[in-house]
Amino acid sequence: MIKHYKSFVDGLVPISHLEEGCWVNCTNPSSHEIGNLVDIYGIPERFITSSLDELERSRVELRDGKILVVVDVPIYDTLGDSKIFTTYPLGIVLMPDNIVTIC
Repeated sequence: MIKHYKSFVDGLVPISHLEEGCWVNCTNPSSHEIGNLVDIYGIPERFITSSLDELERSRVELRDGKILVVVDVPIYDTLGDSKIFTTYPLGIVLMPDNIVTIC
């Protein structure tokens, strides 16, 4: 799912499409949405696949004027009677006009 947000005086507001200065939040993207991220948003496909790889380690990468920051985010989970923490990657793509998060 891809959602767009923009910061205004009143706070963070959902918007319907890509605009300069907006935050694009991409959660569990479909193959069609991944194609859009590559074709429309200009994000290198490697940035997307890395952000969705559960085994990806935290790192920073620069490509084509875009910066990928991958961080492991702790998630509290229950497994039967056990309560555990695990981590999942969060990709943050810094672009000249926008920020895109992928998880």
